[in-house]
This record gives sequence, C-alpha cells and structure tokens, in this order.
Amino acid sequence: MNLNADEICLFFKIFFHLLWTINEKHQVVDHFTLPVYGNPPPLPLENLIKVRDNMWDNPQWIDDYLNDHASELTEEERGIVTDWRRHFILDKFIIVKHLAKYSVFLKDSSPARVYGVIGISDPISEYFQMISPPILLNTVLLPFKNKIIYDSFFMVYNTITFGPGLRASFKSKYQELKNKFGVIEQLGITPEPILKKETRSKAQPLAGLTETVKIIGDENVPVALVAKYNPIAEIISRFCDERLTDDLKALCLRALAKLARKRPSPLLTGKPITWAAGLTYAIGSINFVFDKSKSYYLSGDEFANWYGLSKKSVSSKAQDVKKLLNLSYFSSEFTIKDILAGFPMFFRPF
Repeated sequence: MNLNADEICLFFKIFFHLLWTINEKHQVVDHFTLPVYGNPPPLPLENLIKVRDNMWDNPQWIDDYLNDHASELTEEERGIVTDWRRHFILDKFIIVKHLAKYSVFLKDSSPARVYGVIGISDPISEYFQMISPPILLNTVLLPFKNKIIYDSFFMVYNTITFGPGLRASFKSKYQELKNKFGVIEQLGITPEPILKKETRSKAQPLAGLTETVKIIGDENVPVALVAKYNPIAEIISRFCDERLTDDLKALCLRALAKLARKRPSPLLTGKPITWAAGLTYAIGSINFVFDKSKSYYLSGDEFANWYGLSKKSVSSKAQDVKKLLNLSYFSSEFTIKDILAGFPMFFRPF
C-alpha cells in the first residue's frame, strides 16, 4: 500500500520545502533550487541526504521552520510538520514481512515495537523484490494523515545476511510484540497492552498469578532459569562496568537471556564465572575488542586475568557461545551501533 496521488504531492511539497528552507538558513550544503516532485533533484542526491540527516540530528530546526514560516503554511501543512517534529522515530528497523496493507517494521531498541508502514509513491515491497525479509535498514518513520510512512529515504544494510537463529529470533520478537501491543498503525498514540483473560483451573491458586521474579537487566528470562541467569548477569555487569562499555554490557545480557530461553538451556550446566567470561569474550570479539584502535580495547590475557581463568578456558567457552548463538562479525543483533553505522549501505529515495 502507498499514498494516493494527492497525498504524494502534498508530502513532497512539504518535505522538499522543509529541507530547502533549512539548508538556506543553516548552509549544510551549497545553495540549490527548491526541488519539485517529479523532476530530477536539483543537486546530487548525497547532498540532499546530507541536509536530511542534519535536520533529524537537529530537530529544533523544524521548530524554527514552523515559527519562521507559519504564515506561508496552510493549517493542514502546519499540522503535518508539527506531527513530524513531535513523533518522528529515527532508528534501525527490521522489515519482518510485507503485507497487502503495509510492511511490518520491527524496532528492537527500547521501547521495542512493531509498526505497519506504508510506502509513499510505491509500496515498500516494490523496492525489495530481490531481497526477502528479514531486512535491516535505517530510516525515519513519520506520521502522515493517520498513517505511518517513512521520510522517503532508507539505508539498507545489504551486506548482512541472517542465519536461521536470527530469523527465528526476529519472528519470535515480532509475535511477542504483536500479541502484547498489536501492530502500531498510527504514531503519537501510546499503545496500550492487549489484555487477555487468564485461563486457569478452579484448583489453581490466585497467588500464583501474581508471582514476580526480579532479574538483572531488561531482557525476558524464563522464571525457571532466573536462578541460573542472575549470577552470570551480575558477573557480566561488574566486568563490563569496569572494563568495557554500557553498550557492550547490554549486548552481553541480551545474549545471556537468549541462552536462557533456549530449550534446553545450556546455562543449566557450567559455572557462572565461566559463562560470564565466555559471553563477554565472544561478544567483545565480534565487536573488535581486540583492536587496539578501540577505546574499549582489551587483550585476551586481560579477559582471563580478570576472571581468574586460563586464556584457553575463556577462549574455548567463547567458541561454545558463538556456536550456540550463531555469532559472527557483523551479527547485527549483537553489534554496537557505532560499528553497524560503518557497514556499506545503499539508498532507496522516494
């Protein structure tokens, strides 16, 4: 599904004027002629993208635009730009499937959600006839006339392929979020959890329905595995707080939770400190922790010494973790954003 002809013209009229006006004021690139939808861009596409990127990095520029050009905009146009300013979402997304109504975008960062996104001049699926979901991309979601669109640009990480484990993970996450919040079709409205009736036998005690278990981190962990998960998570958190970064700690805890959710979970056997060492070593290695140019550089000996284990033991456990999670360089689920940002991309404008 995509916008109708009138909506397409309205979107590009507003969006091009916004980019052009911001560039006139802030001189991100050289002056250029105001673009008109249907005509070739009046400047190299990469320059238009540069203005667009700077605008989303400085959203207060949109406030200035609304103040400076209020008299030039219709009430409808002001409302559309105001909604963009308030509710735009700049992030990485996974396209998990294409439906007739929209394409389903999974946002795995907090708060994790799934969105139903429609195309502008063509359905989004038209751009991906040669690529099957899941597809990793970076874009900006925008509200537009009670629909969700993207800002006419997306950057696709076309060098990344996903193995069966990651594909299953995306499918599971999509289903989980869909069951909890539904597929969000409108921005600016806080989604309410979908309430489902509890099914229980008459003999089941009510107290069992309200039982909660505290875990370390924000991941989902089966109750039966919490006693195994928490001691490992505590060691990982201490190590990362001292020697790595918050981003890497979050990835390590995500990997740990994923191991806890496996059936049967490998965490049921082995010592917490060995699991913690292997996990941090494995996640660190695919994020170039052994590269001396990185601010979080550590050597293999430093890993082993901190945990009080032999380097061989730590490395061996890390290999087990990599096999269990199908880890490799540029496994997007466990790669920090700074590294992902450096992947080769291609653009699909308009």
